[in-house]
Amino acid sequence: EKTRRKKWKDNTPEVLNSMIDLFTSISDFSAEEIENQFKSHLEKNQWGLGMVLPTFRLSITGLGIGPSMFAISELLGKDEVIRRIKTAIDTLS
Repeated sequence: EKTRRKKWKDNTPEVLNSMIDLFTSISDFSAEEIENQFKSHLEKNQWGLGMVLPTFRLSITGLGIGPSMFAISELLGKDEVIRRIKTAIDTLS
């Protein structure tokens, strides 16, 4: 709840939906490729890591801190990551 209050902004659903689009387009859903694409996407949109990563982590793990989100994402798989982001948007917005 603390992370949601602190990091979840009005534009968070829009940002997370763009991450869904990004993840859908990644064919090699490995931690390295997810990280590369994630950082490239942030740079392209001029978003800081601190703006996106905490809400991405919250969406996937329900926590504000933890191990590498890219490794977690690879472990969970593309479909599960996308499902969890959609659920977070629906329940936390």
